Amino acid sequence: MTSYTDYNRRKKIYYQSNHRGTKEADILIGGFVKKNLDRMTSTELDQLEELLSTSDPDLMLWLNGQEVPENISKTSVWQQIIKFKNKD
Repeated sequence: MTSYTDYNRRKKIYYQSNHRGTKEADILIGGFVKKNLDRMTSTELDQLEELLSTSDPDLMLWLNGQEVPENISKTSVWQQIIKFKNKD
């Protein structure tokens, strides 16, 4: 059973991932979250929240491979997002 706090956390993540500020980020990050949010662990949610705190310009540089985010690129969530991105 999901706690009320966990439910609210996931709801906030869902909203933030679909209202990034740029359409490209909304589609990519929002699409990933829609598909995977329900089965993410608490650790993965932590990683995702850290990623969502990143500005869209930086995030898009990372997603396009123009820069490598040292601390984030090693997380399981980042690896899942890259696989999701490359699948499409």
